[in-house]
Amino acid sequence: MKRNISHQGSLSQEDLPYSISYFLLENTSRKHILYCRIILSRKKCDFSLHREVELKDWDFKMNRYKQHLNHLKNKNFRLATDVEGKIEGVYQELKRMRTYIEPVMLRDGYREKKVRASEYSLLTFLDAFIEEIRTKPQEYTPGTIHHYTGLKNHLVEFLKAQRLSLKLPLESFNRNMLDRFDRHLLTWKNPKLGRAMNRNSANKSLKKLKTVMLNAIKKQFLTDNPFTGFVIHNVRVNKVALTAEELELLREHDLGGNVSLQNVRNLFLFAAMTGLRYSDAAALSPSDITKGNDGRLWITITQRKTQDPLHVPMIKEAERIYLGYKLQSKSSGRLLVPYSNVKINLYLKEIARIVNIKKRLTHHVARHTFGTLALESGIDIKTVSHLLGHTSIKSTECYARVTNKLLSDTLTKLEEGNTPFSTKRGKDQA
Repeated sequence: MKRNISHQGSLSQEDLPYSISYFLLENTSRKHILYCRIILSRKKCDFSLHREVELKDWDFKMNRYKQHLNHLKNKNFRLATDVEGKIEGVYQELKRMRTYIEPVMLRDGYREKKVRASEYSLLTFLDAFIEEIRTKPQEYTPGTIHHYTGLKNHLVEFLKAQRLSLKLPLESFNRNMLDRFDRHLLTWKNPKLGRAMNRNSANKSLKKLKTVMLNAIKKQFLTDNPFTGFVIHNVRVNKVALTAEELELLREHDLGGNVSLQNVRNLFLFAAMTGLRYSDAAALSPSDITKGNDGRLWITITQRKTQDPLHVPMIKEAERIYLGYKLQSKSSGRLLVPYSNVKINLYLKEIARIVNIKKRLTHHVARHTFGTLALESGIDIKTVSHLLGHTSIKSTECYARVTNKLLSDTLTKLEEGNTPFSTKRGKDQA
């Protein structure tokens, strides 16, 4: 028989929060023994307190001795002082030692066994860092946490490729190791993508790792910063976007009647008409679409990446795609066909080949296409920034590249307007 309820430690533990709970287990003699459970960084340790409990004395809802019985109140007080107080003292002592703490260490300290200090490994510190930021949802979005989890995966692959222990001490990750990790990111082929990272993608992982190392230095688990003198250079790249003509080709092609390809094409077109990121488009539900006073359909969501609100109208093409999927969304709860981003990008690669678009097509290209074509159409950058959900116009400026079409349209305006370059002016003078 087992009952469990958490009793949180009373301290404000910013880095490694723990919890204590109690439950009963029946032994071979059919007696009920009191057990304690410690949970720390998603690891747990159960151990017996070697106290026999009568079922009539136990409150299974509160997982404590029954409070209304005077002769049991002292037993609850003893749990708080003898167990929780002692474990809390062990925890604080281990924190002062600046050691990596596991639940079993708290148990051993409670039992007055010698607790051996355990130094952080690179991966265990990263685990602790990830658990810490999970407790701060106002500061770290699920997408950010996912990126740190991805960093851990890259580090595991690196350590395996270098034939290094997964328990590599945190302090052993020096500048030389950092240089090797950088080369690994640029050369190791991801089996899903069939290629290595590009420079800018690798830099995202390096920036995350730098944040982790600075956190370790702040907590005094690390003295030397491996990033000292290491410069992270981003490579300037042109954002890939489709032209209006390429978008029309994509829209009109039947894709050989392949329903899966047609669905992915529609997902791409919807994003190209709304500017939504994959994470926001994939999570879109019918409840996020409302009809405004202007008669248009409006999208109202909280953006997954930034947690900023977005309230924008849909153009008619996006409305058409939405209405086409509205019926099936009632059963699935999701507006669009739920493909993963990796799957969509694989399909888009095949679509680009069929339609003969000589560009590397990904779902995010749809967002770039929306931003670029909107600016080319003469919409001011502030409005485009709002439609894309950017909080700063600087984020939108990358779409404001000078294209051949923009140059040609500008010259046409100069020729047709009342300017010194006007062709009309030349005719009038002739």
